Amino acid sequence: PGCTAPMRGADATSPFQPEPAPSGSIFVSPAGDDEGAGTEATPLRSIQLACDRAAASAARTVVLRGGTHFLSSTITLNASHSNLRVMAHPGEVPVVSGGVELKVAWRPHDVGRRNAANETTNIWVADVSGVDDIPGLQIDGVRATRARYPNLPGGIEVSPGYGGMVSEKDADWTPPDFNKFGPVQFYTDNASSHDRPNGGWFEHYMIGVGGLCSVYDPPE
Repeated sequence: PGCTAPMRGADATSPFQPEPAPSGSIFVSPAGDDEGAGTEATPLRSIQLACDRAAASAARTVVLRGGTHFLSSTITLNASHSNLRVMAHPGEVPVVSGGVELKVAWRPHDVGRRNAANETTNIWVADVSGVDDIPGLQIDGVRATRARYPNLPGGIEVSPGYGGMVSEKDADWTPPDFNKFGPVQFYTDNASSHDRPNGGWFEHYMIGVGGLCSVYDPPE
């Protein structure tokens, strides 16, 4: 406000222009092939291989094409990779994920009782043979709630209440290993100005760090 001086310079009002990839860059695509040359026309698939090749090139640049790049192992960088640059292909949005892509067919599982919406089909199942552990699940990029013990359909902000637990005769659950990810450290906000009146129930905000927190959706 109050500034009357005109903006100067050729790019003063120009929209942002992505920096082009330098000549000799190594390209990687989720649909690439590690037998390729690593060019834009024949990109590699492995980010690790691309980093190793780029470290030995003059450009020292890896360009990631759009899409999700699933890692089969940790990317290892050492002194030979110094000054290596990893950039997105201009105009594209690559995502690097340490997860495992599941190509499965989801089907509804009828639990034999009706929920609040008067529906009996409220659980979806899929065959994930070959996967040893699923610490978290995302569907179309959104965190999904896995079947769990005990069953808390509302997430972290609910109490099951009377009759809210799955009867032992209605399900065959594998008890969780609560020590698998270490003990949970709970922190309670006891500031009275932060309380939310609720008749004495759950009036203080809390957070847990460690443990099996990954089974819950984060509160909004």
